[in-house]
Amino acid sequence: MTQLIQGQGEDAWTTVEEGWEPPCETTETSAKIPKLKARWTTDENNLSKFNARALNIVFDTVNDDAFKLILVCASAKQARDVLQKSNEGNSSVKRTRLDHLATRFENLRMVSNEFVSQFSIKLCVIANEAKNLGKTYKDHKLVKKLLRCLPPKYAAHKAVMKVSGNTNTLKFEDLVDMLKSEEMEVAEDLRLLDKGIIIKVDEVKNDQL
Repeated sequence: MTQLIQGQGEDAWTTVEEGWEPPCETTETSAKIPKLKARWTTDENNLSKFNARALNIVFDTVNDDAFKLILVCASAKQARDVLQKSNEGNSSVKRTRLDHLATRFENLRMVSNEFVSQFSIKLCVIANEAKNLGKTYKDHKLVKKLLRCLPPKYAAHKAVMKVSGNTNTLKFEDLVDMLKSEEMEVAEDLRLLDKGIIIKVDEVKNDQL
């Protein structure tokens, strides 16, 4: 936008930096009133044209939401000031949302009966929301968070990961897949154990008959 306006001439950019107002004239009672356009000087006419060009460029280069904010602006400087305040407000909101996401991320904990897939989804949701706001949660941050939050039953797995020292290069999705496989193996072992106990109980009952 800046280059486009400056391309219209130095005076066009001046209207953005210093502003522009319709020429006025002073009456005999020292009151200022708008000057009839027919009485404008050549310089006043030129500044008006440069302001109009600059303002049109601003109108043409913003999105629909921003255009609604500056629709009533009479000068390019007014439009720029409104847009700057709006962007500052948006930046403040973005920072607040990112801070909130960071707090959610740090406070997130994995409960003992929660599956790795369930917890990893929660982490991904936060990471995706942050990415939409311009912040990227890298793999090593997600990996360390997941390992840090694993319940005691994963102590051996965490120890192996710590010894291997590859947490900085391990992809988050790969770690999730590894832990999910571990969960499936444990679940299968428990199923077989329960089945063995049931069979043993049945054998004892049969022996007693």
